Amino acid sequence: MRKFILGVTFALAASSAALADESVGSLTLKTASDAKVIVDGAVWKCLGEMCAATNVKSQPPLRVCQRVVAQLGQATAFTFRGKSLSEAELAECNASAKK
Repeated sequence: MRKFILGVTFALAASSAALADESVGSLTLKTASDAKVIVDGAVWKCLGEMCAATNVKSQPPLRVCQRVVAQLGQATAFTFRGKSLSEAELAECNASAKK
């Protein structure tokens, strides 16, 4: 019985971690904000320079970054569904940023 409980606990923890990684987006802004915007159905909430959204749809990270920074301003880092943008991708993303 103890092995069963440990197995179930491990399986739930592993699936929760995978699910969390696959449904979250985050970014760091160059300028602090307390904004709250909706992009492609996901609510992006900012506190200072950090912004995050949960329950994000599966889309190309660069496209989502461009849509988010168009509303919030330039980002210094962007991670979407477990993938962080490279410096080159972040520069391309920031070209779409709100002026």
